[in-house]
Amino acid sequence: MYLARLLCVERKEVVYLDESTFNFHMRNRRTWSYNDERVSKPISNTRYSGVTLFGAIGKCLKHPVFMTAESTSSISFQLFIESLCASLKDNVDKPVLLMDNHAAHFNKSTHDLIKEYFTAVYIPAYSC
Repeated sequence: MYLARLLCVERKEVVYLDESTFNFHMRNRRTWSYNDERVSKPISNTRYSGVTLFGAIGKCLKHPVFMTAESTSSISFQLFIESLCASLKDNVDKPVLLMDNHAAHFNKSTHDLIKEYFTAVYIPAYSC
């Protein structure tokens, strides 16, 4: 099934999309010291939220599209897709949008918007 979907991509423009979340304030759960020194471990009770970076590249885009958000929610993903649609070059015939199977990609309103401007192809789940 996946191979059959990729064959329809052969002569179309492709937009590659991915997102990643970073947490800049991770907690250190382990520490070490020399035998004659006291173990000192800074502890913070404050947890900071992460930052999600969305990105898309493709020849049919006017420029690469990037956006940051507080999380990978369906709302932030829809905002990213709207900016992606706005950056498509004129006279592009429904390029393929290649993306993973993140839950935010399957929101009904976002999926309808994707189908209007792109042919969606989802990469298979990891098989490790």
